Amino acid sequence: IITGFRLIAVENGVVIAASWWGKIKTVMQMAMIIVVMLGINDLIGMVLIALATIFTVISGVDYIVKNIGVLKNKYGGMDMNAEILAVGTELLLGDIVNTNAQYIAQGLAELGIDVYYQTVVGDNPERLKSAMHSAFDRADIIITTGGLGPTEDDLTKEIGAQYFGRKLVLDERALDRIKKFFDKMKRPMTDNNVKQAMVPENAVVM
Repeated sequence: IITGFRLIAVENGVVIAASWWGKIKTVMQMAMIIVVMLGINDLIGMVLIALATIFTVISGVDYIVKNIGVLKNKYGGMDMNAEILAVGTELLLGDIVNTNAQYIAQGLAELGIDVYYQTVVGDNPERLKSAMHSAFDRADIIITTGGLGPTEDDLTKEIGAQYFGRKLVLDERALDRIKKFFDKMKRPMTDNNVKQAMVPENAVVM
């Protein structure tokens, strides 16, 4: 069954790596074959057969559970692609590594969602607006990362709200979480941090 899933996945351009359970299962199966071919003690052969069977079942369940999103999306009719839009001049300058995009891309791959483009744009409203328009022209899902801080050059939400024709509104629950964060750090919360609790109108806040 698992081999069949893998063959179908390869045909659809999906490469799913074997888990450690799968590797152990393969070793046990090889050892079992060697023991049977050499006619070694029947008890050892039976133990290896039992272990190989157990690890085969475990690796099969592990494979399906870990890749249920890929199997569901690829074979259930869902065919979507995404673009990751990373915002921050510090990324363009090479001051920091874009680990966010790496993490997001890996998560999307596990869900069976293709990523055809990754875009990095600086903290410039016009260039960010242009990048957002280009992204929505070629992808079903846009995931932005960065540009969400309390300073004036953090403009991701503002430009996103403009794109959808929405205004920014205060999310009281988000503001409460921010206040609790500063209380926990025993630091005063400055007024500019309220900006981080502003969200596009009718947006879903997770």
